Amino acid sequence: MKLVLVHTDGKKFGNLSNLVAPPMLPLLNKPIAHHQIEIGYHNNIRDVVLLASKGLSKINEYFSDGTRFGIKLEILLGSTSGDECQSLSKHRQLFTDTIMVISGLVLSNLDLNQVVELHEQSTRAVSIIRARNSGLFVAAILEPDSRELIADGAGDLYNHLARLMDKKQDEIGIIEQDINAISGYGTNGILELNRKLLRDSSVLVHNQYLESEAGLWCGRNVNIHPRAKIHAPVLIGHHSQIMDGAEVGPDTIVGDNTIVAQKAVIKESVILANSYIGEMTRIEKNIIAKNKLFSTDKDAKVIVTDQFLLGKVSGEMFSEMLEEVVHRSLAAGILFAFAPLGVASAVKSKYYNDKVVKDKEILGSGSIESISDINYLPRFNMLKFSDSEMINWWPSLVNVVKGDMRLIGTRPLDVKEAEKLNQNWMLGRFKSRPGIIGIADFADNEDEAIVAENLYCKKHSLLLDAKIAAAKLAAPFIGKEITKKMLGI
Repeated sequence: MKLVLVHTDGKKFGNLSNLVAPPMLPLLNKPIAHHQIEIGYHNNIRDVVLLASKGLSKINEYFSDGTRFGIKLEILLGSTSGDECQSLSKHRQLFTDTIMVISGLVLSNLDLNQVVELHEQSTRAVSIIRARNSGLFVAAILEPDSRELIADGAGDLYNHLARLMDKKQDEIGIIEQDINAISGYGTNGILELNRKLLRDSSVLVHNQYLESEAGLWCGRNVNIHPRAKIHAPVLIGHHSQIMDGAEVGPDTIVGDNTIVAQKAVIKESVILANSYIGEMTRIEKNIIAKNKLFSTDKDAKVIVTDQFLLGKVSGEMFSEMLEEVVHRSLAAGILFAFAPLGVASAVKSKYYNDKVVKDKEILGSGSIESISDINYLPRFNMLKFSDSEMINWWPSLVNVVKGDMRLIGTRPLDVKEAEKLNQNWMLGRFKSRPGIIGIADFADNEDEAIVAENLYCKKHSLLLDAKIAAAKLAAPFIGKEITKKMLGI
């Protein structure tokens, strides 16, 4: 059997496909087509055809004839429009034998021998392979006489076959399997698949990086400065350098031969090999290739001539920076203004408790989808006096100045407290850093507090923070119910 990889539809990746051909898009710093070839090899397939419509010279440079991968590889030009069905039917010679087709950003631990046996028993011309638990289409087996079914199609191969199945049930069928499978679409799909693989790479045949500690994978000759912050899960490629004060992660892939300069911040992003991230750059939910930035939200391409300015160039970035400056500056001012009371509380705490401050490990902010993902949220030690002190929150201002917390935010939770959030929708509250005070302070019960915090994370702004601060100050005078109406809870 021959394995055919279809990577012709570059439109779904927008401008990114002009720089990186779809088969070369990286998952854990390895081209998606390379992973798929390894899956085929694991299933004893040695004859592979790769269909692509862009970047054939780069693809040839990487794969050549497949000898170094232990296979025979043929690279063919697909349809100029990128249409998957037309790309297949264009090459008549592919349909001289039974072929297994994998299209797009799809990875699975498929057992080829089992599905081939089921396909042969069905006597159909086409079998679409679907993961039972997720409903994802992961592959299709095509017999020689299926070419006519493909020739009339357009666009995505799997969707075309699924639509056609209602009319051609004798010729097209579905084989469901209990397998792990992941799939993605477009530039956002690249980020999503990398995020999933950082947490569970069991669908891969081989991960070329070693896990040096929980959630941190490093290549050869990686240099991480002692004062750099790494928030797992993170993968850092071979010969890369993370410099003093840089912050990387969570959900971040750093390509080989990449430098992340001083005080740069990278979150939920994929940095391609041979890139330079300049000082004090902030990058979030983007794909970076050398001096080009691809936003997964708007598919915008930004070319920065000064490499030291490479980052998230958007209105959102400036609002985030402004919020950061305001919260830290106010915290520093309050810390100084209440210093006499703070010192007095510290002396009292030392005298009665034999400790100046208490510290508690708190979960920081990040995007997570399930409660098991809380293990990958960054953590810090929150400082506090004992509850009996006159201003027990005063040491927490140090956490705000450092950037671990905000003056206004969600409630600081430790791991045990976070595990009580037993529904996935509740986890949106972690998108904001914890605060000394927050909207949950005005809730009547725990359920109302959770809803309020999730709403805050979706709508938070300096104006909302100012309303919360004003409501906190006014509550003793105007009552809790009026302050709740002020805040819309």
